[in-house]
This record gives sequence, structure tokens and C-alpha cells, in this order.
Amino acid sequence: MAKKDIKKQKAQKPISRKQKDSSSLFDVLNNFLFRRSTIIFWMLFAAITIISLLLFDVKASIGGDDSSYILSAYNFVHDFAYPGGWEGALYPIFLSPFVWLFGINLPLLKSLSLVCMLISFGLFYVAYKKYIPPFVLFFSMLILAVNAHLLYFSSQTYTEAFFIMIQAILFLIVNKYFISDEKETIELKKDYKKFLLLGFVLVIVSLTKNIGLASMIAVFAYFIIIKYWKSFLLTVFSSALFMLPFEVLKRNIWTQSGFQIKSQGSGLLYKDFYNPARGYEDFWGFIQRLIDNSNLYLSKHLYILLGLKSEISISPVLTIVTYLIFFISLIAIFKRNKYLLFAGIYVGMMCLTTFISIQKMWDSERLIIVYLPYILVFLFGGVYYILSKEKLKKLQFLLLLLMVFLFFGSMKVTMPLMDNQSKILK
Repeated sequence: MAKKDIKKQKAQKPISRKQKDSSSLFDVLNNFLFRRSTIIFWMLFAAITIISLLLFDVKASIGGDDSSYILSAYNFVHDFAYPGGWEGALYPIFLSPFVWLFGINLPLLKSLSLVCMLISFGLFYVAYKKYIPPFVLFFSMLILAVNAHLLYFSSQTYTEAFFIMIQAILFLIVNKYFISDEKETIELKKDYKKFLLLGFVLVIVSLTKNIGLASMIAVFAYFIIIKYWKSFLLTVFSSALFMLPFEVLKRNIWTQSGFQIKSQGSGLLYKDFYNPARGYEDFWGFIQRLIDNSNLYLSKHLYILLGLKSEISISPVLTIVTYLIFFISLIAIFKRNKYLLFAGIYVGMMCLTTFISIQKMWDSERLIIVYLPYILVFLFGGVYYILSKEKLKKLQFLLLLLMVFLFFGSMKVTMPLMDNQSKILK
């Protein structure tokens, strides 16, 4: 058994009776949840399954992207047309065997999203169960399990549920093989397989959503920050080892020109995606995008997703507060928990790339909701470690109150939707 696993197991051991009297609220809760971790997981898994089924929408949505994924899968099956370009290619390819076997069976294709969401929920638990406090993990999972905004995508043919699953695989691999409290030690003959696996998954993430390319930057940034220089170089090499041959094959088989993101990326450079005549964005235009999208997604969509507000108004002050909470959390966990540190770097890099690259007009929760599991675990983890300081232990109940408040805020949204949907399902 590796030294780091022994340390983690020791850290997760329940507190003894002698320690009980002097233990903090976090110690008591971690002890309780750790002893019952398996049954709690299955209870949460049952909850997310039942609520997803009660919210299941068998109708086609009023959006267009979900239908275009099915159409891309159909064209891939019948005309062998490459499904990438504006959208990520992998999700239509994933749908294509089912379209080939069963045709455009909408309930079946929607059910695949439910399966992806449930798999991602399980992978999220496996990726973190040994590495972060049970209190942070299980309350994050509780809020995810009852969040109607997230579970909406469990019955849609948008790419979100599939992307969340692929993203969960990435976190599982990074947490298991690449995060350690030890100094970097690499034996190429022994470790090359895990770098090939990481490079392959990073390419898969980028093929699922074009923004997934930023996941590579997030992993590279993590290795640079913790000074794992060999891991950084080997991950760059392994990613290129899969990406470049794929691009060459794509150009020869489907006569595609340029990288996958090129068709979308050229449009993103315009001031108006739908009106190229307005010209390309300049430097200050991208800065304004960052400001506008930060306001939209951090002061509006994020707080709606968390059940903290229902109105669609934006607040620059709330945006600034959210950024401050993020950076304070990053500082709090920097030397305390590298697993949460990577989550913070990943969320920060993905959101920053999104906010700079997309036009303000799109204003959709879809662009941030895929990061919700890692936003929750990172922010809860940051507050957890802040309140773990000796001087602040008496305030630990505040995090518990916040989590309970978020739970009931989510249920307030979810319950009426389940009631309405149950009538439609009948």
C-alpha cells in the first residue's frame, strides 16, 4: 500500500471516544458519515435516480441543439458524415449505435442521458471518497441529487449529461494517479500507461465539447503550480500523441480542414456571432466579455442553480463577492488538500475560458451547470478548511446551516416541478 493511501486512511479514521469530548462539529459529522458512507451513498444514489425519473421529460425540448445532436448521429450512421464542427463530435458518435439499431427513438435517446448522469454521480463519489472530508462530499452530493436544474439534463439529448460523465472520468483518473503529497517521482517504464490514459481522456473531453480543450490547460496549470514538471511535459506529449493523429485521420477520411474548434472559434472572434459584418473583437472587447459574462453566470445563473435566488437580475457587487469567495477558498485549501485545489483550478480555468470566448447574447445556464459538482465541492471545501482553524471552530455550524439552506432552496424548486411532471408522465 502506498504511503499516501495509508496517510489518507489514517486521516479518515473515526475519532475515538476519548477524543469525542474535545472534537469539533466537523469531527463529529465526519465520524458519523464515514462510518455509514456506503449506505449514505446508496441512499443518495436512490434519491437522484427517483427524482430524475419523476422529472423525466419525454417530449422534445423547445431548443434546437438537442435535435441537432440526434440529426448529426443520424447523418453519421447513414451518410458517414463527420458530426463535429460547431458541436463536439463525440456525443453524436456515442448516440449513433442506438440510432442505427432503434432509429430516432426519443425516449430511448433521452434515457441514455439519465444513465450518463447516474454514472457520473457514482464516479464523483469514487473520485473523492478517500480524499476529502465526508461532510463536504456527502452534502455536495445531497444538493446535486435534488437539483432540478442539473437533473433537467438527465432527460434531454443535449450533450451536458454525457459531458458531465466524461468529466467525472477525468477527475477520477487525475485524483487516483496524479495527485500526491509526495515529491514527483516518475519511472517511465512503470508510469507511461497512466500518462497515455490521461492524454487519451483529455482528448475525449475536448471532443465532447469544444470548451473541453480548456481541460488540458487546467491539467497543465495544476502540474506547473505544484512543480510537477515531468508530469507536465509527459501529459503535453501524450495529449498530442492522440490529438494529432486523430486530426490527420479526420482530414483524410472526412476532408475536414483545421482543428475541431476552428469552425466555432472563428465565429467566436466576431463581435456578433450572427453578423460577421460587424468585424472581429479587439482586446478590450474580450475584457468586456469577461466582465459581462461574469455578471451573467456568477451573479445570476450560479445563484439560481444553487436555489439562492429566483429572479434573473444581475449584480456586479455579487459577482465581485463570488470572485472573492473563490480566491479565499483557493488560498484556504492550497496547502491543505490538493484534490480540492485541482477542482478549483479546473473550475476557474473552464469558467474563465468560457467567459472570455463566448458572446454575451448566449446567456445560458448550460454553459456553467456542467461544472456545478466541482464548484460545490471546491467552495464547500474552502469554507470547511477556513472554519477548521482553531479560532473559528465555534463557527462551524454556519457551514452546516448553509448546506441545509441550499438543500431546501433546491427542494423548493424541485418539488413543484416533480408534481407538474408527474401529471404529464401519467
